[in-house]
This record gives sequence, C-alpha cells and structure tokens, in this order.
Amino acid sequence: MGDVSVLAPGARDTQLAGIILFGSLQVDVNNKKRVFERGRQIRLGTLQHRLLIYLVMHQHRVCTSAELRAYVWGDVFVSDNTFRRLLDRLRESLHSQSDITIRTVRERGYQIERRIQAAA
Repeated sequence: MGDVSVLAPGARDTQLAGIILFGSLQVDVNNKKRVFERGRQIRLGTLQHRLLIYLVMHQHRVCTSAELRAYVWGDVFVSDNTFRRLLDRLRESLHSQSDITIRTVRERGYQIERRIQAAA
C-alpha cells in the first residue's frame, strides 16, 4: 500500500504499525478480521475491508467511484450495481456498530466521516 499518511488537521488520527486510527475506529490494514470501534469488533468481508482502508487512508478528500473500484477490484470490471451493493453493505456495518458514516457527494464521489451527535 506504500506510504500511508492518515492525518486530519487537528485530529488524533494516524497510522501505527499497520493499524489505521480514525476517531475511535481501528483498522488493521493486514487483517480484515481486525476492525474495532471502541473495543468492539466489526465484522467485514474482504472487499468491504479494502474499501474501508482506502476511504480512511483518503479521509481528507472525496474519493471517486473509479478510484475506489480500481483499489478494490483492480482491472476487473464491476457494474455500478455491484459497487453500490458493496458500499451499502459497508455503510450498514459501520452505521450499526460505530459513529462512522460514508457520505455521498453528489456527482463527485464518497467521503468517510464521523457522525456528529446532536446535544440533547
């Protein structure tokens, strides 16, 4: 994966020894079974894990569908429907178990971010 820098301005997000930290989310870049949110394991499939890694590594910007597909599948053609199903499964896994969400930026792509909880 080369040189990875995961630093948001003013944030504590970083990568340490193959672990990417994004808020309270910990992603092991070498093992899809090691994704944790506040100590709880989030189970992801191989493709979901690859997609999550790319989004977190590029959290500071919007990622296009084309670059996400190239990272996850390489040169293999995948339909829009297949890509959207993978993205939806990852969103469901994250939404149900963490405060992380994947935002759609119309006509541009996708960006991972933390959901802000409204004060009661």
